[in-house]
Amino acid sequence: GINAEYMGYVTPAEFDGWREEGERLGFAYVASGPFVRSSYRAGELYVRNILRARTAAPPNAPSPP
Repeated sequence: GINAEYMGYVTPAEFDGWREEGERLGFAYVASGPFVRSSYRAGELYVRNILRARTAAPPNAPSPP
């Protein structure tokens, strides 16, 4: 078939590591977890994260990218 070969269990710490790596590379939002697919709800999650960052920022702070 076209499915990827099973390589093993990915721990929560590994998902956190991938999220941190994406943020280090400059991505504005990284969804990393066991139930995250590459594009499923990506736009919705991105917008929600950006809006959350804007509402948490001080009034004169620059907007996130």
